Amino acid sequence: MAETNIVENCKWTLSTEKSYLKKAPRIYVRSSEIKDNDLINATEAFLNSVGTGKGIDYYKKMHKLENTEDWQFPFFSDEVRGFTNNWADTYVGSTNGSQIAGGELLGNIKDVASNIAATVGAFNAIASRQAGSLFEPPKFYQYAANDNAVTLEFTLINTDEEEDYKKHYEVVKKLITDNRFQRESGMIAIPPRVHEVLVPGYRFIQYASCNVSVNLLGRRELKEGLIVPEGYRVNLTYTSLYTEPAEYKDKYTRN
Repeated sequence: MAETNIVENCKWTLSTEKSYLKKAPRIYVRSSEIKDNDLINATEAFLNSVGTGKGIDYYKKMHKLENTEDWQFPFFSDEVRGFTNNWADTYVGSTNGSQIAGGELLGNIKDVASNIAATVGAFNAIASRQAGSLFEPPKFYQYAANDNAVTLEFTLINTDEEEDYKKHYEVVKKLITDNRFQRESGMIAIPPRVHEVLVPGYRFIQYASCNVSVNLLGRRELKEGLIVPEGYRVNLTYTSLYTEPAEYKDKYTRN
């Protein structure tokens, strides 16, 4: 399995103390290609949901992955978690169709109950000369990917040693190409890689998409057909593709 350790092997800081680099805060990202067709994955995921899948093992079968690579990025962001718990009197399950039938059924039942209660309440209000009546239906938790994205930013410095820019350019190019889709033919396209993200002690994401932003810093010149700046500022944003359950707490530390 390939690994790119930017924390200890790239020039994102001018400090050369190995003891500092060993202890520098970081996040771990495992990047993988999706092996099978998404439609097949969706069907199998639904069957798993009504089958014998238990707990977070269910998520492991969401996608079949290959060509896995590991990354270590410096991490100095302040926010590691940010989420809300939303409840409403309408049932909203999965948006991919796996709970639509159940949602419609519960919604219809709730509407019928609400109508009956409103009618009874109206008659009671009239009979007792009350100003009105209040019926509050039960509320349902809104199952949604409701956790904020993980954002990190670092600078790759090209001015420390002459050949640093070559290594840094390859890192930047790989981050760009890994997170763009690939077209194999007129009919077949491979999605961008998906990512497993660990913020040590606070968060684990089984599958995340990645938004990439790269900026050129300082003076720049043309070398070997490449625009070489004094540095690259890289911004990566990892967004969970699925709801993150509480059971992930057991994965908050690296094995």
